[in-house]
Amino acid sequence: MNIWRRQEDNKIEAEAENVIRLAVAGCTNRKYYRVVVGPHYGPRDKYEIEQLGTFDPMPNIFNEKTCALNFERIKYHIGMGAHITRPVRRLLGLAGFLPLEPTLIFFAQHLRRRRLIEQKIKERDAEKEGEEQKETTA
Repeated sequence: MNIWRRQEDNKIEAEAENVIRLAVAGCTNRKYYRVVVGPHYGPRDKYEIEQLGTFDPMPNIFNEKTCALNFERIKYHIGMGAHITRPVRRLLGLAGFLPLEPTLIFFAQHLRRRRLIEQKIKERDAEKEGEEQKETTA
């Protein structure tokens, strides 16, 4: 299953032959993703061994993004040496299967800061409009 390669300092390291990644499905304006296992050298959507789950990034009527994962098969393929791509690691981290990706924490902090700044700008603009209305009515 694995390809062995020799590094410069004569250490032998296993290189993952299979990769757990996202494959794009759906239409142009309504994409969804399938979590699949496939060879690392093939095209993204063409060659796959097994589908392990799905991820729909479009929010439904309850403003939720749905994700279905088969953790048993994911454990099996990780045990067999499959590499996991960053987007799948993020999904598995959010699902509680793996630790959270550090970049997600930084991204969330950045979003909180941005929303706080936008809120303060709206409050300031509302105050200015209120002052302008008082001046025009007086």
